[in-house]
Amino acid sequence: MRNIATILKYEISMQIKSVRLWVVFAFALAVALLDNFPSEANLDRLDFLTDQGYVVSRILAHAGVLMLFGFMFLLSDRIRGDRKKGISELFMASPLSKKQYIWGKVLGNYVTVLFTMAIYFAINALVQLVHNPGPFSPVPYAVGFFAMAVPACFFVSACAVALPAVIDIRMFYVLFSIYFLMNTDFIYTENGMIRSLYLFQKDILKLVYTYKQFEQIIPAGLLWNLAFLICSGIGAILLLKCRKSIWRETA
Repeated sequence: MRNIATILKYEISMQIKSVRLWVVFAFALAVALLDNFPSEANLDRLDFLTDQGYVVSRILAHAGVLMLFGFMFLLSDRIRGDRKKGISELFMASPLSKKQYIWGKVLGNYVTVLFTMAIYFAINALVQLVHNPGPFSPVPYAVGFFAMAVPACFFVSACAVALPAVIDIRMFYVLFSIYFLMNTDFIYTENGMIRSLYLFQKDILKLVYTYKQFEQIIPAGLLWNLAFLICSGIGAILLLKCRKSIWRETA
């Protein structure tokens, strides 16, 4: 655990000091605030902007996805960069196992992305609390963060750290750019229970938009999407673990 913690702290330190990370964060936050600030013009444009569940659904599905898309590029060089710079050789010379190295990398970046997302939520909530003429409730923010942002951040962190070390990075950028740009439902069954494999698809957004009316939510869609995010992230980590070329032969 100590070795994992060492890599984790190193990753957090490197990312927190990254100007690019805060540029992506500031851009996404500015988009969210401009889009959802309860000004007279926005209230006329968006009828439900006084509903905090609606606000949370927008900051997740729009600028939130944009922020995670930017983080995808920032995280994609965390293992490949070690190999190019020779840093991985220093890690391999220490009493550190491949498993510890991988989990330290993934968890360190996951904590960073999740921490950044938490700040993003907090600032948006504070703005709504101070300026929104409608009633404020922290419930949609808590539900949105723990039920939606937490698994989505894990998916992005695990895939962005692990997959570029397994497949060609240009292929990774193409595949995940297409994935992030999908805006319509992609997978259907006859009864519409299974929908697109999104970060924040419509059924999931009902968690915050109708958080007082859970009977309207389709459980199968929620569970399917949650399973996709978690299992895809774990699958990416396992693929990396099986890649022998990233570590010493005896690991």
